[in-house]
Amino acid sequence: MRFWVGGVSVKRSSNKELPPGKKYVFGYHPHGLYPTGAAYLSAVPAFQEALPGIQPATLVASALFLAPIIRDFAGWGGLRQVSRKSFVHALQTKGSVLLCPGGQAELIDAFRFHGPEKEVVINCRHRGFVRVALEHGAALVPVLVFGELLCLRNLFSLPVLQQLTYRALGFPVPYLLVGRWLTPIPRPHPVEFIVGDPIERDSSQQGVSVTDAEVEDIHRRYFHAIVDLFERHKGFHRGYENAKLVLSEDR
Repeated sequence: MRFWVGGVSVKRSSNKELPPGKKYVFGYHPHGLYPTGAAYLSAVPAFQEALPGIQPATLVASALFLAPIIRDFAGWGGLRQVSRKSFVHALQTKGSVLLCPGGQAELIDAFRFHGPEKEVVINCRHRGFVRVALEHGAALVPVLVFGELLCLRNLFSLPVLQQLTYRALGFPVPYLLVGRWLTPIPRPHPVEFIVGDPIERDSSQQGVSVTDAEVEDIHRRYFHAIVDLFERHKGFHRGYENAKLVLSEDR
């Protein structure tokens, strides 16, 4: 792992326990150009040390299963296509799920981190993952990754065209990842995952139908926690000291 990305660490933001018998939905941020960490995070020893007894199922975009070789690796790694059906099934069978709520919308804005403003864009328009978590008694756990945006870049920075093609095709064009040796192999930069505290319904609401107002409240608390994690930890990560977090609801 040190050769691949330059070192991986997992840190809890507090000492608050996450009992392994409960259900959790881990939200991975930001998606970036390619969220490689989401694929391997639950498999690294540091994750098990920080969260013993928790082994989430990782849900990824269905486009990942269209390419034969990548599809085979994804299946071998236990990744599942993200859909409401697979989401619910994973919670029922595995107890916990890890996904990227921002999706490919964050992929489009990854270039902004390398600009003069050093903006880390997190898309917060989706509410479905919050509703599913609440309906199935799962706590939402924000996960913020530092370092991954420095491991890969898109060889072509044409944000207007990439935004248009993303809206029309569901995928940005042109898109060519480059890292080490001008290949898709990530540059060796340390990557650290900050795991926040669980956010869940009040115990008195368990078993009661989930309302739109409740979804909005938990959604607001969740992304407030993301902002708090970023501001508290960015100064400890090389390349992020002067970065700004931007919450976006753009498609």
